[in-house]
Parts: sequence; C-alpha cells; structure tokens
Amino acid sequence: MRLCLIALLLACCVGFATAKDNKPLIPEYFSGQFAFGGSSRTYALVPPKDFDPEKSYPLVVVFHGAGGSGIEMLTGTGLKELASEQGYLIAFPNGVEQGWGYLDKEELNSGDVYTDDWNFFAALVDDAENYAHVDQNRVYVIGFSNGGSLGYRIMCEYAERLAGVVVIASTLSSYTANQCVNTDPVPLMMILGTADRIFPFGGSAEIKSDGRLILQFSFQQQMSFLAQHQRCSLAGGTTRTVSTMESPIRVVRDFYDQCTGGEPILLYALIDYEHGYGGLASITLEDGARGTLENAMFEFFAAYPGAEK
Repeated sequence: MRLCLIALLLACCVGFATAKDNKPLIPEYFSGQFAFGGSSRTYALVPPKDFDPEKSYPLVVVFHGAGGSGIEMLTGTGLKELASEQGYLIAFPNGVEQGWGYLDKEELNSGDVYTDDWNFFAALVDDAENYAHVDQNRVYVIGFSNGGSLGYRIMCEYAERLAGVVVIASTLSSYTANQCVNTDPVPLMMILGTADRIFPFGGSAEIKSDGRLILQFSFQQQMSFLAQHQRCSLAGGTTRTVSTMESPIRVVRDFYDQCTGGEPILLYALIDYEHGYGGLASITLEDGARGTLENAMFEFFAAYPGAEK
C-alpha cells in the first residue's frame, strides 16, 4: 500500500512538471519528443531561472555538430547557464544519426540520409509550446559546424520566425546561398577560425556523384554574398581586436551595420584557430566587461529583440 501511494505521488509530480498549465515542480529540463519525417525526434528544453509558466520567454535553439548530441551541447558548454540567468528558454535537439540535413534530397550523394531539418526547426518551436510560452518575436538559433550549416539554411527558409542567428565554425555553400536569394535578411553573428580545415577560410569544392560542383565559400566570397543578402556595405564596417591578454585565442571583431533596409553582420574571427567551438575564448564585450564569446552571443540576442510578427 505504501509503495503504491509513493508511486502515485511520483506520477503526479511528473505530470505537474510537464503540463504547461499546472507546474508547481519545474524540472532541470523538459524532455521533448514528437514525430517528424517518419522519425521520433527528441530535444531537451531548459527553462530559465525563476520560470513562470504564465509568462512568455525568448527561445534559443542550439544545433550540435556532426557526431554530437543535444546533451553534449547542454553539458559541455555554458549556454544553458547563460540562458537561465538571462531569462531565455533554450532547446538542445538531437540530429538523426547525430547529424543535420540542410540539403534537398536531390542534392545528396547516394546513401546519404535525408532530413529536412530546417522544417524540423519550425516544428520544434511549435512543439516547445507544449511546455512553455514562447515569445515568437524572439526566436534565435545557434549552430555549430554541421549545425551551423543548418543555421544558414534556417536563416534563409524561416526569416519571418527568427530574431537572430549565430553560426560557429561553418561557412556557406554555393547551394545554400542559392536558397537564400530573394529572402529577407536576419541579424547574423559568425564565429570562424582562420585555420579551420573542415570549413577553410580559403574555401573548398566538392564534386557530387552526378558531376555537379558545390563550392564551400571562401571568407571573401561569403562576405561578398552576405553583404548583398543583408543589404549592408562592407566599406562601412569596423574592425578591432577584442581578445583579452589571458585569452589563448586571438579574436578580431568585424561589425557591419551600415545597412539599407537590411540587418547587420557580426563576425568574430579566431586567428590561427582550427575547427572547434571556441565559445569560451576570453574577450572584451561591448559594455567593456570581460566575458566569453558565449556571453557575446547573448549580448547579440539582447541587441536584436526582433520585430512584432
């Protein structure tokens, strides 16, 4: 009898923790799960500190790199803590076979797994409403490596649902750039290593199985394309070194905000840094305080709160 009573109480507590309208107990994170594209997709949704289920909160969706997982990004970065302190919901989804699909089916090589994860992003934002109220004017994306390639695709497919995008260790491909033509700009922040061999600063090329050539943009090609897409002048940019004396990585900040009806481009170049996250590099933030590139991400989000939709 006693065991039955304990089991009943635990079941009630779990129900209270996951139902939006009745949550006296708030878990460390909600375990989201829904069907998409014939698969069961999962994510962790972390509520902010002092979470109030009656209030709306901005949402950050974090896409891991190839071979990674949402939990790795949750536990291996400081993003969860920063989001919690600053009043953001933050979601850490898991890719199919630990990767993200950002190409259309006809662009894949034989044997590649197809997932339209840009549409999965939109479905996740909708599903998060089962656990918390999302401020739909303030939805942001952080994408690392393969997740960053997806971030570019989401930026171009769902500009109307985004307030800002952060891409880490990934450059645009010519294919994704073609998907961005005639789409609305979104505030964009990039963190790129100048010695990255996976997404080289000098660009690269891939010949597909059908003989088509896909270019991975060089830094110069990418900035030229983005200036046009974001409707900004590269001549009006500002450049300065922002890494602190203690930082093992030299960080140079380029900011382009001379835009005509467009949105800004913020670049943090990690000098002589190879492929990696780099989010903990020590820098001087815009307010003069010392912080990390993770702090800079949330500083960027705060600067661009989105427009009413």
